[in-house]
Amino acid sequence: MVTGYHGKLRIPESFCRECNLFVRAADQAAAEVDADVRVTVRSWWTHVLGALRYGGYHPPVMVVGGKRLCQGHDVPTTEEVVAAIEAALD
Repeated sequence: MVTGYHGKLRIPESFCRECNLFVRAADQAAAEVDADVRVTVRSWWTHVLGALRYGGYHPPVMVVGGKRLCQGHDVPTTEEVVAAIEAALD
């Protein structure tokens, strides 16, 4: 969890809830796909340049197959993540 104050910057607790929902959807989708899928979680705050490379200006950011699937309040469903994984595998 990265909530709370970081210097003068305050990270709201809702950011972590969104991240948890993103990770849960990704883990469930990886379990449903009939392929070897690796789910990696990186802190947006320490990897902001990498996130911006994919157009991820609002955390959390989900990238599947080198393309940004969603970010911020746009929490994906497991089905959307499965479809993105299958499209990336094709």
